[in-house]
Amino acid sequence: VLPEAYLDRPAAGVDQQLKELGYAWYDTQYHDTLHDEEVKRWGHPFMRVLYHIPIRSAATKRWGDLRDLPVLTVKDPESKQDFCILAIHLDDLTEERRLKQVDDIISFVQQNDLPIIMLGDFNAMWRKGWQRLFLAWPVRFVIYYLLFGELRNVLTRLSRMATGTVLL
Repeated sequence: VLPEAYLDRPAAGVDQQLKELGYAWYDTQYHDTLHDEEVKRWGHPFMRVLYHIPIRSAATKRWGDLRDLPVLTVKDPESKQDFCILAIHLDDLTEERRLKQVDDIISFVQQNDLPIIMLGDFNAMWRKGWQRLFLAWPVRFVIYYLLFGELRNVLTRLSRMATGTVLL
């Protein structure tokens, strides 16, 4: 699972190289309307799922009404059992938005009879090690009130991911 694999279209030659390596892929555009400024600046991001095991079915789910992400059903070639792959890329702006996505994912998992594998970018950090630095009020003060531009944008997101609630 490659979150933000490319913007608008893959780089020249990438698809051919993947074919030569024996991969197939499934792409999904996020259609993420809550990141309008980033879309204007960077383009429209896509998630790419690379696979060797054929996909039996593919759908797109909009977890938390935030972005479209793939839900794939595949058959294990050894056990012949179907299982589901949720390609995840949780929101990176706020913990509340990540939790909204997680609530939808939990409902899906509870209603699904297939074994499920979740892969991707959860955009949350454990509350230990260097990540705790982003929880300190002096650091947050500097980030929110003294920094500007892209540095502030990136550090603000990191500080919001530091709560790590969605990993607990």
